[in-house]
Amino acid sequence: MTTAISVKNIGKQYKIGAAESKFRYNMLRDVIMDTVYAPVRIAKAMIGKSDRRQNQNYVWALKDVSFDLEEGKVLGIVGRNGAGKSTLLKILSRVTEPTVGTVSVRGRVGSLLEVGTGFHPELTGRENIYMNGAILGMRRAEIDSKFDEIVDFSEVTQYIDTPVKRYSSGMYLRLAFAVAAHLEPEILVVDEVLAVGDAEFQKKCLGKMGDVAQQGRTVLFVSHNMSAILRLTQEAIVLNKGQMLMRGPTQEAVDFYLSSGQAQAGERIWEYGRCPGGECSI
Repeated sequence: MTTAISVKNIGKQYKIGAAESKFRYNMLRDVIMDTVYAPVRIAKAMIGKSDRRQNQNYVWALKDVSFDLEEGKVLGIVGRNGAGKSTLLKILSRVTEPTVGTVSVRGRVGSLLEVGTGFHPELTGRENIYMNGAILGMRRAEIDSKFDEIVDFSEVTQYIDTPVKRYSSGMYLRLAFAVAAHLEPEILVVDEVLAVGDAEFQKKCLGKMGDVAQQGRTVLFVSHNMSAILRLTQEAIVLNKGQMLMRGPTQEAVDFYLSSGQAQAGERIWEYGRCPGGECSI
């Protein structure tokens, strides 16, 4: 079976803190202090004793992650907030480059990483549909054939010729998901953005993703909704602190994720006499 995605030892490092802009204008005191401390920094660099904080200003969002995914497979990705799930999808979608490692993707990628990804706020919904299709390499005739289906699914027919900057977040999501799912990319990448929509639209989206998977297209799905992961995916990856802990059948991966204490329970037990407001009901 042909490999759709091949990830080899990728890592992504980010610098913590605000990046210095090359257009920043330094005050006189900044220039003086920088000049005074320049010899000290040079001396430390020459003897290999640079500031210890330098290494502490970087964090690995992903580190040494490797896997292959065959065409037509549906892969779930689970993990706590900050585990590196979104960073992995951004690399696969070519939004950002890995610091180390290599990624090979075979086919067009349709991605929905956050509300309005790939949309231009000044363009109308109609114009954004055609722009996204062009980015995916589709001909105008192909987009024309899918246009009515996209608009009907998104339920924004009345506002399709309105600039999307005037859309609510829910309307943005409806149109963005409709475009990503209906323009038939070979690989569909969906992050935890469906939570923005209402319950009815979430159900509609999950049904559409199931249809996409049955059509033999490759899907990567990130979610904290374990029932959705179990329903849609065949295999799942568990990430923690940027590293891949395991990959296996979805049920086994979800059980591992839940039993390893990574999932935060939505429950809190109050001791008697310590309830909020000082009142406890029996």
